[in-house]
Amino acid sequence: MPLGWVFSDEQTQIKDKDEVSDFDNEPISFSPKSEFERFVVNRFEKTFKRASKMKKSIIRMEKKMEEIIKNYVERSTSTEESTNEDDESSEEDSMEMFESK
Repeated sequence: MPLGWVFSDEQTQIKDKDEVSDFDNEPISFSPKSEFERFVVNRFEKTFKRASKMKKSIIRMEKKMEEIIKNYVERSTSTEESTNEDDESSEEDSMEMFESK
């Protein structure tokens, strides 16, 4: 038995680009035969799991940032409106005071 990678003579069908699916949805099954193959498969699995966790974390952070930005915009808009209303009422008050003198 040769050392290293084992190749078979079977050809696999190649899918059209339209048919290629996302890696998250379609796990690839591979049965390692040597210690090196098991090592590589183990490393890929760990890397894939870490990448999936990071992707989920980034998605959660993006949602949280969108929520924070939305809240900030709503607050600043309401603060500007109340400031404008206060300015208008104070102008009216000052005009009334000036006219009454």
